[in-house]
Amino acid sequence: MMPPTMGQGQQGGQDFGKMNEGMQEKQQEEMQARMLRGAQKGVAQMGKSIAAMEKRIAGIEKKSGVISSDLKNAVEQAKDLMAKAKAATTMDDFQAVGLENMWDVMQTINEEMQKAEMSTQFPGMMKQANRMLSQQQKALKSAQKKADSLKISVDSLLIKWQQSVESMSQSISQAQESFRAGNTMDAIDILQQEVFGAMQDIGNNQQVFEMISNSQKMLKMVEKEVISFEKKIAALKKRGKDTSDAESALLDVKAKIDAVKEVMAETDVSADTIIDAIQDAVEAKEALYEAMAELTGQNYGVQGQSIPDFNFQQFQAPSSLEQFFTKPEGGQHERNFPQSGPQSLNNPVKANSQVASAILAAQKQIEELKKQIEAKIR
Repeated sequence: MMPPTMGQGQQGGQDFGKMNEGMQEKQQEEMQARMLRGAQKGVAQMGKSIAAMEKRIAGIEKKSGVISSDLKNAVEQAKDLMAKAKAATTMDDFQAVGLENMWDVMQTINEEMQKAEMSTQFPGMMKQANRMLSQQQKALKSAQKKADSLKISVDSLLIKWQQSVESMSQSISQAQESFRAGNTMDAIDILQQEVFGAMQDIGNNQQVFEMISNSQKMLKMVEKEVISFEKKIAALKKRGKDTSDAESALLDVKAKIDAVKEVMAETDVSADTIIDAIQDAVEAKEALYEAMAELTGQNYGVQGQSIPDFNFQQFQAPSSLEQFFTKPEGGQHERNFPQSGPQSLNNPVKANSQVASAILAAQKQIEELKKQIEAKIR
């Protein structure tokens, strides 16, 4: 058998090269087809998550929660991206859909869903705030009627009390206006800081007046309360608790009560002196309440509305996602979102991030495979 000529060898090499190239192209096509099927499974999963998100939104609307236009638009954008991704027949088409925008879409959904879910709590908070305001208005009106029958002038106290009640009323109105304007977070902050957070000081005005108007009875009640705290502190000390702060606060209350008794016993004393002494005693009592609360974990004294505890956790983009998006200045998307149950499809936002991560990781893998195949062909 004659050995192959140089031309025949070159032809054979070319045929082998073409065959090898064809095999590589076929392998690439098969790989892309598998990746497309896997990616579209993720799209189907994300579609279910979006549907679950829409159900949550409908539930919030039934509770009279506020759904922003940004949230509605973001959900529609997510649905549109998923529809285009589902319709893609090749990975090139799939990559051209624009899924790189999905991160910002999910961030908007998360941020606006947080506001929407919190907005369902606002009506109940407003109801409690108005109830507290009504109680203070009635107490103040009653005090103003009793003031003329007292032996000392309490005008300065009543003015301070009235200003506090008026400020409380204005804050409630401001919170309502902010909520109507769509600023849910601002509205809740106003109630928390300027209404519920201020109830301690407002309630102190009422306590001071009651001690002035019925000093003997109120002093006896405080002294009885002091005896009760002495027993509690002694019991806690026996159990090995560090009661030093509580004991110090208790001694201060006793000293302030003695000071009130001395002032009330004087015949030539100004109303302001009496009011200041009682105010000091009330504040000392509040300090004792705080020390006991820290020691026992129980609340004492004037209690306001308990603000719902929204335990938001930092939402971090998966590492496979971060490399595809330009981070904001500072390196992190600093937004907080609520924990809402199991990390599964019941949590659409979490599911969305996981699916998007898988899709984008697949896209990256395809690009790397392309480069490897092209390098071998060359």
